[in-house]
Amino acid sequence: MPTDGLTFQAWPGPDDCWASVYEPPSDAYPFDVVQAIVATGPSASTESFLLEVWDVGNENVPSARIDGAIVDVPGNELAEIDLVANGIDSSLIMEGRFALVMCHVDHMGEPSIATDDDGNVDAGLNWVKAEGSDEWQTAAGFANIDGDFILRAVIQTY
Repeated sequence: MPTDGLTFQAWPGPDDCWASVYEPPSDAYPFDVVQAIVATGPSASTESFLLEVWDVGNENVPSARIDGAIVDVPGNELAEIDLVANGIDSSLIMEGRFALVMCHVDHMGEPSIATDDDGNVDAGLNWVKAEGSDEWQTAAGFANIDGDFILRAVIQTY
């Protein structure tokens, strides 16, 4: 776990979600999203999270769920989650952007998502949707988050 340079977010509780938006290079299409790599912690306990693939609309806002499942994620490590093995089908993405979304299912606080500590946040690519809200907000606007979520996508091109 690359603990240097990470901040673990303490605010998420049940049904709080975060999203990372991606736009692969034009030569990567078509593709499927096959894996997520995520850093959660600092607690080492394994907790359930909802992991989803979403379409992205205007201004990079997650707009529609494609598919998802509840997955167990070990804390305090860089976890590799096989979407296919967990029954998550991204459908073949032919163009445009997509988002990976993770949500706390039934726990508050640790382990939770990490952000990098480089002081730069791409506000248009990091989003938060708090429990009880139907609206996505930029991470920086939601909780003054000053890093990018450590939620990475692995794609399979065809």
